Amino acid sequence: MVQHEALDAATKGFKEEVTKELGKSHVKFDTQNAQGDSSTATTICNNFASENEDLILANATASLQAASAATKSIPILGTAVTNYQVALNLKKFNGTVGGNISRTSDLAPLDKQEKMIKDFVPKAKKLGIKVPAGYKAYKN
Repeated sequence: MVQHEALDAATKGFKEEVTKELGKSHVKFDTQNAQGDSSTATTICNNFASENEDLILANATASLQAASAATKSIPILGTAVTNYQVALNLKKFNGTVGGNISRTSDLAPLDKQEKMIKDFVPKAKKLGIKVPAGYKAYKN
């Protein structure tokens, strides 16, 4: 969706692993960046769909939404998306998106974050963690 160190690292890691698994001679990547423009993301994904690409890596929420709208048959792997339920307007979400979309998430486990903070600051009386919309907040 945009040039960003974390997003670029996710794309790089994906390419490295796919190449390692399938071999360099069996893989061709067409990496495109929407430069922060949702309509450009839509155009890119529509082009991928019309070219009948084998797989779309949707890096960030707007890219996932554009890819999801562009095709229901080409496999889509979402990455760098925190909340798939909100991003894809899913009524029910049990962790599996379904259809042609698989996912990775950048949401760190909140319970482990809480424990880590308590370990670092054991005398703290109050602890606040911002929870993304759609996720249940736990109070301990």
